[in-house]
Amino acid sequence: MSITRKPTCIIPLTDRAPVKIIEADWGEIACAFGFSGEHECQASKKWSIRVWQHEEDMRTIVHAVIGRGPGGMPIEYEGHAGGELLEPGADIAAAILRVGRTCGIPSATVRACLAELPAEEI
Repeated sequence: MSITRKPTCIIPLTDRAPVKIIEADWGEIACAFGFSGEHECQASKKWSIRVWQHEEDMRTIVHAVIGRGPGGMPIEYEGHAGGELLEPGADIAAAILRVGRTCGIPSATVRACLAELPAEEI
């Protein structure tokens, strides 16, 4: 009998150990991407900010990364990645702002990610 393993990924977080998730259990609820310059293929930097939510328990992960683009950066450039694991009911928008600021994500990309969040019913 063979054991079926579900695809996983490891997500680095800010000021704590990374988390390893089963991808199928976490749905992406918001994301935004960007790059430096006019054309992505020539960008020296690329960045993204993503928000995933667990299908059952509603925990949320906000993760951002900024790194080298195909246009090249000095070899010593390391980029940055970080994020937060949020308990159900936490302020996701505030976490997006914190993670974006910590990782150096441009404000236009942070605003685009906020706009991708599911609408709040009032």
